[in-house]
Amino acid sequence: MKNFQDLIKKLEKVAYKNGATFFKIIKSSDIVVGNWVREKCIFGCIGFRWHCPPFSKKPEETRKFLQEYENCLLVGFENLKNREDQRKVQLTVFKLERICFLNGYYKAFGLVAGPCRICKICNVKRNLQNFLNDLKILNKNTEVALQAIYKKYCKGIKIARPSMEAWGIDVYETVRKAGGKIDVVKRKDKPFRSFGLILID
Repeated sequence: MKNFQDLIKKLEKVAYKNGATFFKIIKSSDIVVGNWVREKCIFGCIGFRWHCPPFSKKPEETRKFLQEYENCLLVGFENLKNREDQRKVQLTVFKLERICFLNGYYKAFGLVAGPCRICKICNVKRNLQNFLNDLKILNKNTEVALQAIYKKYCKGIKIARPSMEAWGIDVYETVRKAGGKIDVVKRKDKPFRSFGLILID
């Protein structure tokens, strides 16, 4: 029999062991989704991965997806300085998702913040022209075709997870609503915060 409180204790222990400074169970109804967020993701970020628009869920799809969950974990990290720190955060999100799964919460699914950092060098980005050529040969723009081609190039597909922003989730408002602290970083040489979200059940 699943015990939610036991699960939370396990998650909290692993989260803090991996550098988390914020840990909060929230309801899926507390996750804020905005149509504007996806546009900022498209036009305000130089990252490009499988987890980015136009491949990611649209805000209306995200709202519908979230209705299948009730309990979620919002976990935060601070004083991050570079992409390697961000990579560790994303790996931790996967670890937390995996713990949920192994404890009977098989629906668990993690989301990260920002572009995927799982691989040191993104193989999809490095082979972007080949990726687009393969898509042209198939002459299809279906989700199935995109997934098949992407899995051919993505080396971290098993543990890479989409970003909240790509799905239209307003990370700032969601974090603040949960009692967390998050601010706009005005300079690239300044430490920053990052968050992960695990949809549990």
